[in-house]
Amino acid sequence: KKNTFLNRYDGFGYNFRLVASHEIGHALGLAHSYDQTALMYPFYQLMQPKDLLPKDDRDGIRALYGNNEDNQPTTFASTTAKPLATTTTTTTRKKKTTAKGGKTTKTTTRKPQTTQPQVLAHDRCARYMDVVFGGGPDKWLYTLDYDLVWRYHPDFGHWDTSGIPITDVFQGAEPHMMAGILSPVTKKIYLFKGYRVWRFSSPNSLDSGFPRRLFGTGTPYNPIAALYEKGHIWLLKGGLLFKF
Repeated sequence: KKNTFLNRYDGFGYNFRLVASHEIGHALGLAHSYDQTALMYPFYQLMQPKDLLPKDDRDGIRALYGNNEDNQPTTFASTTAKPLATTTTTTTRKKKTTAKGGKTTKTTTRKPQTTQPQVLAHDRCARYMDVVFGGGPDKWLYTLDYDLVWRYHPDFGHWDTSGIPITDVFQGAEPHMMAGILSPVTKKIYLFKGYRVWRFSSPNSLDSGFPRRLFGTGTPYNPIAALYEKGHIWLLKGGLLFKF
């Protein structure tokens, strides 16, 4: 039972070995991964000590430090998704025409076969997002990714061309907010981080008295998501919901 505490999960689903390994990855220079099987995915994965380091993490380390020259590199099957394409089927249509002298002939028109790329979702939808909310009077959809905000407006039909610093959009906020929501009743924006909450009447208008500490109120530290249900805001952490 040597070092069994390293592999034990606590009541919130945390495991010391996995948390330490994830943070060591950051110390080595790895950012969060969008591969849900990776150790560096923002949510800790259920992995056993005998499990090999996932391919995405190995590739990241090799990109930073190169291959181990003493060992023959191992070849792994690629898991990169190939671009999807749709093929237009060739069609043949016959049309009757009347030539001089009253003789009827048939001509065939053939449509060339073409391959058209399938339109995929914007690359913002393939990236990890800390916070997503929208539905306010300004119609903007806000996505927060560490210290940047990316916005989408349905009337414009496109995303911002580049991320905007969160402190420029939500004046008074901090980078790396953990959860956020726009109340459908009050139209107030709530952002959560640690044991604090920020409330905005509009993105550039932080309400008086905020940020406000929540320690001792029964709300969790660093909730991972917020939702609105039955007249209340609920915070999600460790598979449990807490009423805000």
